[in-house]
Amino acid sequence: MINLTLDNSQAFLRKISNNLLTCGEEKVTAFTLPLEGITLSAEELDELLGKCTHRSWFDKKRDGALHPMPWWEAREKRDFHLSAELEADEVTFTLPGGKELTFEPIVDEADDQVKSPAARITHIVLSPQPGGTTLLAFHLTVRPGIGKENLQLQEQQFHHLGVTLSNTREAKRKGSQAQLALGETPSEEGAGEPDATRGRGRSSDSVRREMDGREVH
Repeated sequence: MINLTLDNSQAFLRKISNNLLTCGEEKVTAFTLPLEGITLSAEELDELLGKCTHRSWFDKKRDGALHPMPWWEAREKRDFHLSAELEADEVTFTLPGGKELTFEPIVDEADDQVKSPAARITHIVLSPQPGGTTLLAFHLTVRPGIGKENLQLQEQQFHHLGVTLSNTREAKRKGSQAQLALGETPSEEGAGEPDATRGRGRSSDSVRREMDGREVH
C-alpha cells in the first residue's frame, strides 16, 4: 500500500484546470493542480514505495556518488508512472508570506462517514536524479469553492508553494463510491503501466525486473 506523506514540501504549480463536478446532489467547483519538482529523499522514497526501493533505483559509484541505475537509460523519459491513485484526508498549501490554505474531507453528518476526501492524487510520476534524490510530480484535485481560497490558489499558478499531505491511502477502484464522490468517471487510465505498489512484500530486484520488462507511456 502506497503511503505519500509530505510536510511543507516545496512544489511548482503549473496551470490549474477548473472543473464543475458532481458531489452527491450538488455541483461543486474543483481545481486540478499540476504540481512538480518535489524532492524526495531516500527515506521518503522508501516510505512511498517500500523498503529498499532507493537501493534498487540507484547505483553507488566508486567515489561514493549516487546515480540512477543504468537500466533507467532504457526508459523513454527515465521516469516511472504509478497507476495507483490516492486520496488524502487533509491537504495544506503554504503560500508566500506564511498564509495557509487547508482542505478537509466532506463528512456525512448522519453517520459521520466520509462522503468525499479532501483531495485526490493522480498522475504520479517519479524521476530519479543524480545525487540520489527523486523528483515527484502529480495532479492534486481539491474543491476550493468560490471564495478567497479559489482566488488565492489561482494567484499561485507558475509559482512555488509548500504542500502538506496527511492520512493518504489508495483510492478505491473503478465503480467505488469514494471515486464517484469527486465527480470523476471511472476509467482504465494507467491500466497498462507498471504498478509500484506490487513491490510490497517482494524483493526490490523483482520490482526492477517488472519495470524493465514493461513499457510506460
